[in-house]
Amino acid sequence: MLFDFYHTTIYQAVKIARSFPDKLVKLVNWLLFIVALSLLMAFFGNKPLFGLSSSTQVLGLFLIILSFDILGWIWLLFFKSALKSNAFLKPPLDQIATLLDIGDINLAEYLDFDLAYALRDALNFCKRKGIPLDSIHLIFFLLDNERIERVFEKLGLKRKNIKDALKRASKKSEPGGTLYSQTFINTMEKATHQAIAIFHRQIEVRDFLVAAAEYSKNFRDI
Repeated sequence: MLFDFYHTTIYQAVKIARSFPDKLVKLVNWLLFIVALSLLMAFFGNKPLFGLSSSTQVLGLFLIILSFDILGWIWLLFFKSALKSNAFLKPPLDQIATLLDIGDINLAEYLDFDLAYALRDALNFCKRKGIPLDSIHLIFFLLDNERIERVFEKLGLKRKNIKDALKRASKKSEPGGTLYSQTFINTMEKATHQAIAIFHRQIEVRDFLVAAAEYSKNFRDI
């Protein structure tokens, strides 16, 4: 099975999201909007603002600020609708079974954003420890997503229990040259078939968790 996470579009989207978080971009956009609104009011009130002595200067700065604000909102919309959703993915996962052999494609390209976001952190953790990534590592970092953590809590899966399972798995793992454990590879293969069976265009968190419940002993023991 081919699973090359670092050379995928979804990995690039995760890197962008880490560099420019949604909340930060929204905050900057709203600040620009407030400044633009203040400039517009100053222009119509014919009042100096920010050391600008003429209404022409105020109008010019207003147009500049407004342009950056609009570009910010356009970028946010593009990121959410195209990059985050991996809209350019071809063919979608639900078409792969009829078009290609799963063994010939890079399954990492078909991870959904939440799964890819957690996978990046899990891989960094395992690299620091010098151990191959196992399913339990990815499950632990999925908890950083508040929505997913609430789902886990409803199922009775507490962060402390998962963290304890991660510690046990890390102690048992032997340093090696492989990036992923065989258990993780098997889990991703199962998750792919699970996603295809229910016509998902990507491998979603629930597909992965269903597969992990079957293949990951560390997850079942929680």
